[in-house]
Amino acid sequence: MTQGQNKRDILLSFSSQMDAPAPQTSGCCQCESLERQYKRSIREISHVVRTRFPVLGDKLRELHKWQDMRDSALDMFYEHNIEGHRIRRTIGQEFTNL
Repeated sequence: MTQGQNKRDILLSFSSQMDAPAPQTSGCCQCESLERQYKRSIREISHVVRTRFPVLGDKLRELHKWQDMRDSALDMFYEHNIEGHRIRRTIGQEFTNL
C-alpha cells in the first residue's frame, strides 16, 4: 500500500453509538462555518455507510469523497485556528501589556 492509501480505513458499518467529536469553535464565524462543514461530512459518511448501493465500488467512492471532505474541513479548521487566532491573540496581548 502507498502512504495515501494508509490514510483512510474502509468503514463498512457505522455504530449508532459512534459520535465523532466536533472541533471546538471560539465563536468566530469562519470557525462555525468550518464546524458545520465538518459535521455535515460526518452525517453524510454515516448515511453512505447505512445505505445499500448496487455496486460496492460506488459505495466506496462516495464514502471516500465524504471522508476527503471531512479531512479537508478539519485541516482548514486547524489551519485557521493556528494562523487566524494566533494573530488575534498576539494583537490582544500587545494591548494588555501597555
